Amino acid sequence: MRVLVIANNFPWPEHPFDGVFNLRALLALGERGIDARVVRCVPWAPPLQKRWQHYRTVPDRYAVDGVPVRTLRGLMGPSNWGIGTLGEQLRGRLHEEIADFRPDVVHVHGLLPAGVLALATGNVPLVLTGHGSESYSLPWTRNSLQALAQRIISRAAAVCAVSDFVGRHLRRLGAPDVDVIPNGADERIFFPQDRTRAREILNLDPQRPLVLFVGHLEREKGVTELVEALKSLRDLEAGALFAGKGALQSWAERELEAAGVYARFLGTLDHHHLAQAYAAADVFALPSYREGLPTVICEAMNAGRAVVASDVGGIPEIVESGVTGYLAPPRDARALAERVRAVLCDPERREEMERAAHARARTALTWAANARRYDAIYHRVATREVVYGKTM
Repeated sequence: MRVLVIANNFPWPEHPFDGVFNLRALLALGERGIDARVVRCVPWAPPLQKRWQHYRTVPDRYAVDGVPVRTLRGLMGPSNWGIGTLGEQLRGRLHEEIADFRPDVVHVHGLLPAGVLALATGNVPLVLTGHGSESYSLPWTRNSLQALAQRIISRAAAVCAVSDFVGRHLRRLGAPDVDVIPNGADERIFFPQDRTRAREILNLDPQRPLVLFVGHLEREKGVTELVEALKSLRDLEAGALFAGKGALQSWAERELEAAGVYARFLGTLDHHHLAQAYAAADVFALPSYREGLPTVICEAMNAGRAVVASDVGGIPEIVESGVTGYLAPPRDARALAERVRAVLCDPERREEMERAAHARARTALTWAANARRYDAIYHRVATREVVYGKTM
């Protein structure tokens, strides 16, 4: 089975963790015998567009962990103006890739703009996966984008979503059926490990309560609320680990230092070092303003850690409040602090949550489980006569 993947995000040498969830999903599929290539479209970045200049460092062709990647560059304006023309702009190069690889299925990760390229792939059966804001937000910013999204969905032989939250928006756009297939984590890397040993490795206080955050240190990830929550937990002498980078890192460092809150900023970690950070923590916190279905929560739960996260997007579908962790309203530092405190102050309850989180994750939130579902869908759409929008 050969699958041509068209993705909005995929790792490249200078940004090895951009869209790493797509890479992990493909590696799990590879273990099931799926042969995959990736096409990714990036904006053509003129020197005047500073915020797009990092795309200039993406190689035209490269490979990541044995997965070949071809980069196509399309002309787009600010606020996604012109993305509807990407299919026509890049049709010739897409057809070259299809003629060379002869895929059985095209799998698009990301409704917009990646889905636009799918309109130029001919009669190869199309599987579409909605991940996040490109499905639940972007199509409604302009009527033209909504019409474009509906056109892409009408071409798909199978429509999938990482959460039912995302799936509901795809149904609003005309998808008659949506398979909800959650993201996952590699259970061979993320699994319950000894907390004391992990702290020894990371040179951390074995007794201090520790809260872990993993992600971009940006406002939309709830970093400002987390910093405020940590300040209110000083009576517990709680500290924090931050794995990731972003615009708010320097601010967070200053705020926590001034408040006397212990914090370690670990930068961007590879998966093996990230697994140690999960193991060292007492609770994982993700107070995002919006999410589709965060891979980092799948990792935390596979690592057997209780989760305190915002009650947004697909998060309530995998975090059961009071069972595997707690949910908190977004943008509410006081509520966030209360939920984190509840985990830290009740070790017996925390251990119950850790066991429940791990059990839930091993059942449904692994890349192996994700790959099994997609493998079945690929064979279904590739072996039946396909009329776009349904299989016969």
